[in-house]
Amino acid sequence: MQMLSHVLVETMSFKRKLDDNRATTSSELDDIRSEMRMGFKRVATALNRIATAPVVRQVNCSDESLPVQPVLIASLSPAPSDLYTLWNEYQNGVGGYKPAKLFTDKEKGKVVNKYCFRKNFWVLVEKVMQRDSVSTTDAIIDRIYAFFGRGLSVTKIIRAIKAKRKELNGMDNLARQI
Repeated sequence: MQMLSHVLVETMSFKRKLDDNRATTSSELDDIRSEMRMGFKRVATALNRIATAPVVRQVNCSDESLPVQPVLIASLSPAPSDLYTLWNEYQNGVGGYKPAKLFTDKEKGKVVNKYCFRKNFWVLVEKVMQRDSVSTTDAIIDRIYAFFGRGLSVTKIIRAIKAKRKELNGMDNLARQI
């Protein structure tokens, strides 16, 4: 009888250890599943970002004698850091995008709000260049920063350009002051 009770105690102890191990294993599996879901979510986000990023695409051409021209995506950068970058976006394109000055009306329509807003700055630089043909664009942008304040963001400077243009009755009058 004593042996039977000893076997019963051992069995109960073994069962408790088994239940503890199951609970620990279950908890660890839940943690691993959670980490895996987060990892998959990060990968999916990165893949979506890569898939939607503009790229230079090569046009397949059967005639080897013709040069292959890259097809540039017509889009504007989300937030240019300074006026120099904004001007470069207009002249040359930034980040693989097509230069804004080469946009067709249809391409302008896709980014109409950004394009029309930034056009105030681009037109001002062109007007100042017409008036002062010896100035470089960097020198003109420096003058714009000096006129409106170097500490302002690109958005605030463009808003100030719009307000000053209205105040002075046209971009030509503003270009004279800069």
